[in-house]
Amino acid sequence: IGHSLGGVFVQHLLSRGLGVAGVAINPAPTPGVPLGPNAIVSALPVFSDLFSWKKAKVMSRDFFASRFAQTQDIADVDANYDRYIVPTPGRVYWNGVVNPIKIDWAKQNRAPLLLIGGGKDLIADASMTRAIFNKQRKARTRTDLHIFEDRSHWTLMDKGWEQVADLALDWALTQAAEGKPQLRAVA
Repeated sequence: IGHSLGGVFVQHLLSRGLGVAGVAINPAPTPGVPLGPNAIVSALPVFSDLFSWKKAKVMSRDFFASRFAQTQDIADVDANYDRYIVPTPGRVYWNGVVNPIKIDWAKQNRAPLLLIGGGKDLIADASMTRAIFNKQRKARTRTDLHIFEDRSHWTLMDKGWEQVADLALDWALTQAAEGKPQLRAVA
């Protein structure tokens, strides 16, 4: 189970034949999937600085409030920003552009995959999650999609996070208990 870039890693591991089930929550863009308009705007603070690949970047409080956790009360936004936002290596973002992770979309023996998106996610648009779902459906194994229409990218820390976590865990445990991927016909 992975969130954002962790969701990309989940897909990469499954593509390599590792794991019995995977869940990608608000997955970051993956190779071959067009960026949504909100994702492009959200990436500008990193990619507008050509040397950010060798710096640690800190998300601004305004960016966090308006694009990352915009579904929270402002008092919660400020408290969460102060508690959780830390510098992140810019290289992580640049590697996604110049050294993309390879995903075999049609890998026939990939373990089942659940993609979870947020309808109000301004970092990893729900449209991107749907596009990833359509790519992943090329495999014959189970691929499911669930969009929480009222949730942002901060979904795992926001009120009601338990609903997202329960869905992810219940789905993964069910798939893992079945033991082997269920194959289906691909159109």
